[in-house]
Amino acid sequence: MSLIPQQNKTYQRMADLCSRSEYCISDIRKKILKDGLTGEDAEKIITALCKEKFIDENRYARMYVRDKFTFNKWGKQKIAYMLKMKQVDQEYIREALENIEEPAYEDSIRNVLTDKSKHIKGKDLFDKQAKLIRFGLGKGFEPNLVYRIVKEIEL
Repeated sequence: MSLIPQQNKTYQRMADLCSRSEYCISDIRKKILKDGLTGEDAEKIITALCKEKFIDENRYARMYVRDKFTFNKWGKQKIAYMLKMKQVDQEYIREALENIEEPAYEDSIRNVLTDKSKHIKGKDLFDKQAKLIRFGLGKGFEPNLVYRIVKEIEL
């Protein structure tokens, strides 16, 4: 596939960008369209980038899940939602989330909620638990796990 000069210039910029960090197709599409190219041009460039393995949605999903779980302490629901917003294929999302080991996931929830519980102020136990539950749900953890772990934590 041959690219015209403007497409080639944008391709080179996107390839350089993708070689330094992981990007999904929707992020790159936005950047290309911002350059003033058409949707058809964007698709040609994206196809070339995917063919050359500069963009790999499966690899992107795995890295995104790992980073958001490890550094941001997000739960699976929030991670999955954010990947859906980036239009990553559902199958890649499912596979990437399966890489999170259950014991590590529960430890993460427990640690996040325990740390937060030290700073929560409330009128009574019920108020403190409600605030902690809202926090856990906001981080994207599953309701059943949040409820169970909040009951285990001493407030």
